[in-house]
Amino acid sequence: MMNLIIDELPTSVSVDGEDYYINFDFRIGIMFEQLMLDKSIDQEDKLFPALHLYYGDDIPRNVDEAVAALMWFYHCGEDDDSVAKKAHKAAEKRLYDYDFDAPYIYSAFMEQYGIDLQDAPLHWWKFRSMFKSLRDDTEFRKIMGYRAVQITSSMTQSQKDFYTKMKQEYALPVSRDEAQKNQDIADALMNGGDLSKLLGGG
Repeated sequence: MMNLIIDELPTSVSVDGEDYYINFDFRIGIMFEQLMLDKSIDQEDKLFPALHLYYGDDIPRNVDEAVAALMWFYHCGEDDDSVAKKAHKAAEKRLYDYDFDAPYIYSAFMEQYGIDLQDAPLHWWKFRSMFKSLRDDTEFRKIMGYRAVQITSSMTQSQKDFYTKMKQEYALPVSRDEAQKNQDIADALMNGGDLSKLLGGG
């Protein structure tokens, strides 16, 4: 794993022994993540838009290796075990969205680092390091905390009411597919319908 302090940050990746320039701007990393999370696009239709984001018109012929190199870069050079653990944890609870939370992320970077993300030429790895290190007293981190908190029986009623309100106020939007599935489940519960297909489909 590369050392962010002493190693030069990568601006290219190696595919089949040949170096390819990779777009390292943090905005590309955000756009890639948004693309991967977009449920309105079929998974197989995401491949070449993702490759084009990072490689431009110079996409390596070995697509499998190009994807592997792209993912290595996106995960900031972390090893496979670390990536797998973080991916599993992220899948359990999604706490932020680059579109929905853009104003809070922008403000947090201005507040803590004095960086205007509209103008900053930040490398993706630098951005991710700063993003993960945002202080808990920024509004963005507070909102993430509201989304993450588990409302338990040990809380007072006022705490339960407060966190319930915050969760509702800052809830991330669901996709149309998710919203429809939730509505179908609600309808089935109300009308005695068959839930097995709805719950079994994931």
